[in-house]
Amino acid sequence: ADGQSGSTPIIFTSLTDDSVGGDTNADGSTTVAAKGDWGYLWVRTGGSVFNHCRFFYGSRNKPYDGMLEVTDDASVTIPNCVFAHTAGGTPGDTRAATLNLSAAGPGTVVTGNTFYDNDMPLVVNGQFTIDNTNAFHQPASSPTVTNKYNGIFYDASGGATGTISWSNTEVPYVVLYPLSVNAGSQLSLADNVIVKFDSGERIEVPGVMVADGTNGIVFTSLRDDSAGGDTNGDGSATTAAPGDWTYVSVTANGSLFNHCSFFYGGQAKPYTGVFEVTNGKTATITNCTFAHNAGGTPADNRAAALNLGGAGAGTVVTGNTLYDNDMPMVINGFVSVDNSNVFHFVSNLTTTVTNTYNGIFMDGVSHVVEGSVNWSNTEVPYVIYGTVLSVGAGNPTPTGTLTLGNEVIVKLQNARIDLLQSGAINQGTGNYFTSFKDDVKLGDNNGDGSSTPAKGDWAGVDLCQGGPCSWATWGNILYATNP
Repeated sequence: ADGQSGSTPIIFTSLTDDSVGGDTNADGSTTVAAKGDWGYLWVRTGGSVFNHCRFFYGSRNKPYDGMLEVTDDASVTIPNCVFAHTAGGTPGDTRAATLNLSAAGPGTVVTGNTFYDNDMPLVVNGQFTIDNTNAFHQPASSPTVTNKYNGIFYDASGGATGTISWSNTEVPYVVLYPLSVNAGSQLSLADNVIVKFDSGERIEVPGVMVADGTNGIVFTSLRDDSAGGDTNGDGSATTAAPGDWTYVSVTANGSLFNHCSFFYGGQAKPYTGVFEVTNGKTATITNCTFAHNAGGTPADNRAAALNLGGAGAGTVVTGNTLYDNDMPMVINGFVSVDNSNVFHFVSNLTTTVTNTYNGIFMDGVSHVVEGSVNWSNTEVPYVIYGTVLSVGAGNPTPTGTLTLGNEVIVKLQNARIDLLQSGAINQGTGNYFTSFKDDVKLGDNNGDGSSTPAKGDWAGVDLCQGGPCSWATWGNILYATNP
């Protein structure tokens, strides 16, 4: 169906639609076109083209079928079409979306189309790109006519395969089914893209994900009307809350997240926070914001908002802002965290918002410093809770060097530091090693309002296990059993 631009498109519409082709049913104005007047077009093999077509008043077969549906992994080309006035499709049941490409094949092309006055305009899978040429409002309408659920909905199995990009910025991409960026594949998000998640949904990245923003890329709840509008179509009946969705999990090398925001996640607590890097892999996380996320406690830190407890050496964490989370950040002995990361936000120019447990917490599994690691953040303490921090991993190798910046504070609870023969701790000036209950040093980091430190809160520093070694002058050691 290859139409021409301008005044001669190909039109698929209702028998009662007198606005095109005249009064074909010869009843004068007795009947008028309405949503759901006719059924659908169903494409099941590759090669079909719909160019400069108009699809109006279909989707009679809801909730089972929309107006144009592509299945059986068929690849189609759909440029410059208009889809309008159709009923069907909800975030809970996408089958009757106006253009349902959840089972379309790789090579499918969807460009330059316009969607308006539909319930759910477009459902996609991860085998093809959706760019910024598609519009989700009626051109030159006043008031503006959009769609009830105004978004691009991902609802498919199989994940993202190949080199895929999402670059539409008019409406959010909505994840309604767990999305995997498959091994050997890459999903890239353009600047200003918004990704929303239904309850319990997530993105797993055994491949590569690139979200390199300038103005910002947002990962948030489907209920978050402040980003991309009322995508779930309920007005103000629901509002976003911490734990609305689960996480983004990176399990391979090479992913980049720059100028991204992660809001209202952490539903998978206590197992996973809103963003994690695992399997000893590396990622770059720069200039991002983590806020309003649930999960993580000092006793069980797996669900920290930014969980780098399983990350590898070479992971970059700089310039990020973390606030209004339960637990903001977990690291291990391979990850350096400098003073460019911020753990507060000033709201309304007067109120400072921090985190419930405002600190940088060492992972409960890998408290071993190997290689060269730097701790230089002075806004919050580095916290070692209920375990041993070993600097160096044995005699004679591998070695480990932990370098503390000036004024860095390390807090411990039921924990100790072991400096092995193969390890070294290089201190700055003004370092303190103190109890997790010591609110005098950088405030109430254990989130209990007020607590009183006592002698023996932590076990002290065991110097040079395994043989003689040397170290720089130690800073202040407070509230330890055997300082």
